[in-house]
Amino acid sequence: MRKAVFSDVIIIGAGVVGAAIARELSRYRLKVALLEKECDVGLGSSKANSAIIHAGFHAPSGTLKAKLTPSGNHLHEELARQLCVPFKRVGSLTIAFTSKDIGILERLQKQGKENAVSGLRIISQEELLKKEPRINPKAKAALYAPTTGIISPYEMTIALVENAARNGAQVYLNRRVLGIQVDPDATKIIRTNRGVFKARWVINSAGLHSDEIAKMVGITKFEIVPRKGEEYILDRSKGNLVSHVIYPVPTLISEGVLIIPTVYGNIMLGPTAEEVADKSDFSTTGEGFRHVMNRARKLLPCLSPEDVIGSFAGLRASLPQGDFVVYSSREVPGFISLIGIDSSGLTAAPILARMMVKMLDQEGLKLRPNVDFHPTRQAGIRFRQLSPQEKAEAVAENPPYGKVVCVCETVSEGEIVDAIRDGAITLDGVKFRTHLGMGRCQGSFCHLRAAEILCREGGISLRKLTKKGGKSRLLADGLASPAKRKRTPPRKKGTARGVHGAARSVRRTEVSLAIVGGGAAGLAAAVAARRAGAQDVLVLDRNEKAGGVLLQCKHEGFGLRKFRVSLSGKEYIQKFLGQARKLNVKVMAATTVLEINSHKEILIVSEKEGVRNIRAKTIILAMGCRERQRGEIGIPGGRPAGIFTAGAAQQWINMKGCLPGKKVVILGSGDVGLIMARRLTLGGAKVEA
Repeated sequence: MRKAVFSDVIIIGAGVVGAAIARELSRYRLKVALLEKECDVGLGSSKANSAIIHAGFHAPSGTLKAKLTPSGNHLHEELARQLCVPFKRVGSLTIAFTSKDIGILERLQKQGKENAVSGLRIISQEELLKKEPRINPKAKAALYAPTTGIISPYEMTIALVENAARNGAQVYLNRRVLGIQVDPDATKIIRTNRGVFKARWVINSAGLHSDEIAKMVGITKFEIVPRKGEEYILDRSKGNLVSHVIYPVPTLISEGVLIIPTVYGNIMLGPTAEEVADKSDFSTTGEGFRHVMNRARKLLPCLSPEDVIGSFAGLRASLPQGDFVVYSSREVPGFISLIGIDSSGLTAAPILARMMVKMLDQEGLKLRPNVDFHPTRQAGIRFRQLSPQEKAEAVAENPPYGKVVCVCETVSEGEIVDAIRDGAITLDGVKFRTHLGMGRCQGSFCHLRAAEILCREGGISLRKLTKKGGKSRLLADGLASPAKRKRTPPRKKGTARGVHGAARSVRRTEVSLAIVGGGAAGLAAAVAARRAGAQDVLVLDRNEKAGGVLLQCKHEGFGLRKFRVSLSGKEYIQKFLGQARKLNVKVMAATTVLEINSHKEILIVSEKEGVRNIRAKTIILAMGCRERQRGEIGIPGGRPAGIFTAGAAQQWINMKGCLPGKKVVILGSGDVGLIMARRLTLGGAKVEA
C-alpha cells in the first residue's frame, strides 16, 4: 500500500486558476501539491477558453467578478513577459447598430468606470471604420476598451505549472479525487485513484467539477450549470480581417458571438452559450455553426464559411447568479472552494492566486518567503518566428530544428523534442506546446511524424500512444513496428532554450529552374524541362523521399498510358526518379520551402543543408492538393481520436504498417473510398459501412 503524501497545501485542479495558485504559493517555503485528474495540465475548460484578457466592463458593479477582472487584466502583461507566453493588448470594440444599442454602450461605459476599467470611450461611426474598415458599415458607434488583450490560455497554464514546479511545487497528474475525509484536527485526507494525499489546507479549483469536490466535505449549496460555447477557427490567411476583439451588444446570458484575433494570427468566431447537463459534452453542432456564422457576419459581412478550418467546444463552469464564488467554510476550516469561475477566470487567475495566499495567511498558514524563487521561465524556440539568420543559427546548433514536421505552422522536429522533454506524452500535449496540427490541414500531414517522434523520444509504444490520454488511443493495433531511430541527443548545457553561439549564415545559390514539389507532376516537369534544354533544374520536396502521394499508393493501375505497364504508385514514381537522375536533375528531399518573394527567391530549410536562399530564373509550383478536414466541410461533433482522412489512413497502413482501426466506417464511396475499403479489409479491419 502506498504511503500518503503529506503537503502543506493541496490544490485540486490544474487549470489556469489552479496553476496560477500553485505558482503564487511556490513563492513561499511550502510543500505544495497540485492534483490533476487528466494526463496533462489545462485539458479542461482552460484549453477551450476564448483566449481574451477581458477589460472588465461586462461584469455588474459590486460583484466579485467586477472587482477581480480589471485587477487581473493589469497583471497579465508582466506575467506573460516573465513566463514567455504570447500576449497582445489589442483593445476591443463593442458594436452598436441602433439608438437602443448606444444606450447599452453608455451603461457599459458607466459600469466599466465603476469597475476601475481605464480608457473606456464611445467612438463614432467614422472612427470605428478607421479602426476596423471591414466592419459592417451600418454600425453607428462602438465602445472602445484599449486594455482588452489576447493570450494563449493553454500555454499560460503550462507555463504557470512549469514555473511552479521549478520553484518546488509537486505536480501529480492522472489523480482523480474519489473522496475527502476531514480529521478532527482539520487535516484533509484526499483519496485518489492513485494514492492518498494529506494536507491541512486544501484549495478546490476543480472548475466544472468544483461543486462535486465541495460536496465531498459536506458543502452542498452550489450547483455548477455547464454552459457550452462552440468556437470556429479561420485560416491564418484571413487573420487581417480585424485587429481588435469585436463584441456585439451583450445579452442577459452572454457577451454574444465575438470575432477574436488570436496571438497566432488566426481569427476565432464564437462562442455560443448553451446550458447542457453533461459535463463531458464537448461536441459542436450544425445549429451552433449556423448561429455563430450568422451572428458574426452581422458584425463582419465579409466572413465566409469556406474560411473555417477547425472548430471546438468548451464548457464554462457557470453558476445561476453569474458571479465568481470564493467560499471558505466555517464548518470545514482550511478548505477553500473557487466555484463558478467561468471564462473570465483566465483574466482573473493571477489576482485570484494572490487572493488565495492572503486567505491562507488569515487562516493561519505560516508564509515564509522562498528566497530561491525564480519568477521567470525561458520558453522554447518558436522556429516560425525567427529571422532567416536566426533560423540558420538554430539549425547549425541543433539540426532537428531544420526538419519541419508541421508545414502549416512551421513546427520543427526540434520543437517537438523540446515539448516532449518538457512533459508532453500525448499528441494534444505536443500540440498545445508547439501549435502542431493547428493550421489548415489540422494535422493530417504531420500527426504521423509527430507520433513517431513521441514514441522515440518518450519511450512510448505506438500501440499505446494516445491523442489526449485515457482511452483516446491513436491506433487500434500495430501490424508491424515502425522503423526505430535513435533518440535525439540532449543539447549541451547552455544551448537549451535559445539561439546563440557560432553558426553558419544563410547561404545563397542560383538555379535556372526551381520546382516546388517532388511528386509526379513536379518530377515530370523537371524531366520535360531538362529535355527542352533547361540547365541546373532543382526539385524541392518536404517529405523524406520525393514521390508525393504516390508513395503511399500500393494498388496498381498507374503508368498504363505513360509507361504502358500497370504499376503501383511507388513503382510509378521510381520511373520518374530514374529519368530525373539520368538527366542530372537535383532533387532535395526533406526540404521545406519557408518563403517565396517577388524576386523569385526561395527560402528553404533542411536538417542537412540548414537555411538557404535560392534565386531562380523560373519557379514552378507543383505542390499537389490536400484533403479537406471535417472542420472545413462542416461536419459537427466531438474531437475524438480515430478520425482520419483517406490520405492519413493510407500513410499509416501502407507506409508504416499500422492498422488505423479494427472496425471502420468510410464516408464517401468514390474511387478513393473503395480503394481504402479494399486495403483496410486486406489489412484485417472490418469495414462496417
